[in-house]
Amino acid sequence: MQPVYKRPTKGNPYNITVRQHVHSKHLIKKFANAGEHVTAVTLQNGSVRQVKPTDAIFCAHRAWDEKAERATCGQIEVEYFLQVKGILENESNYAVDHKKVTEYYCLWNVRQLLSVTPQVDVHIRGKYTPSRILTNRQREHLEKNGVVTMTNFGALEARFLNGVNLRLNIDREAQRMKDVKWGILKAPVNAEFICADAYPNFEFMPISPDLALIGTGENAKLKFEDVASLNRMSKENARIFYFARNLSLAPILKSNFI
Repeated sequence: MQPVYKRPTKGNPYNITVRQHVHSKHLIKKFANAGEHVTAVTLQNGSVRQVKPTDAIFCAHRAWDEKAERATCGQIEVEYFLQVKGILENESNYAVDHKKVTEYYCLWNVRQLLSVTPQVDVHIRGKYTPSRILTNRQREHLEKNGVVTMTNFGALEARFLNGVNLRLNIDREAQRMKDVKWGILKAPVNAEFICADAYPNFEFMPISPDLALIGTGENAKLKFEDVASLNRMSKENARIFYFARNLSLAPILKSNFI
């Protein structure tokens, strides 16, 4: 269940982003089939659905503020998209910018955590008298322009704190991973990768059904059983769901057999 979030003013006059993608929609589209859908498997009940990359399953709901969404997230995503484009065009011949890949890896995992964390506003102790009473619409206008505001009752809403913590946590995790080098993995024609909703414990990111990045620094052309093993690890790392282009082409290793 998604945490409760603050809904924008009716009609959303300032186009505040409500559905915030945890993993970029642009990257999810790389797994889309001819009908522009991906196959999503929910872990809790095993349900299998054909969904579009815009589906709510891929999104947090206003978990961080608009400045974080458009500046912090947007900048890291654009840099990573260029890396993905280069890999898709050149595969193992592409010179990966490890720092930019690591930043996106950290962004993805931090957003996933925020997406499932209850949003708790921070209230100022004691008497609070605002210098000016603002309507929700006025506060949304300010948020759209990167301004943090308090409520008229002296509360700092959780999404503003999350926006700051998003950047801090990305920087901290990227520093921890500063020596990680990313290798490019190529799947064989008879096997495809699945993709987890996040990879908090495994330095691995599928970027298409047949290409993935791994934090070992080594490029490799994989065998069918290698993909099956990696898909098992993706499934084990998933918190809520995983997705694929075609599950029938995505083997998942089970114990000592496929």
